[in-house]
Amino acid sequence: MSQGLTLLSKKSVIEFLEPEKRFLTTARCPSLQRIDRHVPLRLDSLEFYDWGIVINGLSYRLREDRLIFNNQVPRRLPVNFPVALKMLHDYWLTGRKVCANSMVFRLENDENILIPQSPMFKIRTLDSGNLDLDLLIPLIDSSILPLKELRVNLQRSPRFGEHCEISRKLIVTDHENALPLVSRVLAQPEVKSVVLERAPEFNDGWNLNT
Repeated sequence: MSQGLTLLSKKSVIEFLEPEKRFLTTARCPSLQRIDRHVPLRLDSLEFYDWGIVINGLSYRLREDRLIFNNQVPRRLPVNFPVALKMLHDYWLTGRKVCANSMVFRLENDENILIPQSPMFKIRTLDSGNLDLDLLIPLIDSSILPLKELRVNLQRSPRFGEHCEISRKLIVTDHENALPLVSRVLAQPEVKSVVLERAPEFNDGWNLNT
């Protein structure tokens, strides 16, 4: 009788499965569940929204529908929406080593950053959206720095000057009053290119190279 796959073989199979197939497979196999979180999760893209997360273009979305009958609001979820959203993030990310080509944040405010503290993300590009970059840097594995590309809102990241060396290419999403800081950034040897997105003089923005 065949003894099946060795532990090392199981880890190799899990690591290189497409994420959605991996989640479905491990959910149905207790022996794989025990090792799943010890195997790196390799992704093309990871995006965070107020309503959930998107992994490789596949959305995992929560929505709360409230229907009022006789002055009562029944809930479909056993907990309120923020707690349920935190549970969703914990399920996919807690205890995992995540390696992603790109990570994107599309959150309205920093209160919706529900990422567990344990993961350290190995990423190539980061889009911080309208969040303060200070809140996201602790999530990044420092061994992969500098990033290939960083998109940032400087007005939302007042201390960016202290972190400008973390990326070779910088895309500034708010060009107003950004030139003085951009000049200082270009003096950093790690930064090879700065793009001012949606700059008024050029439809494609300014591209400043060192």
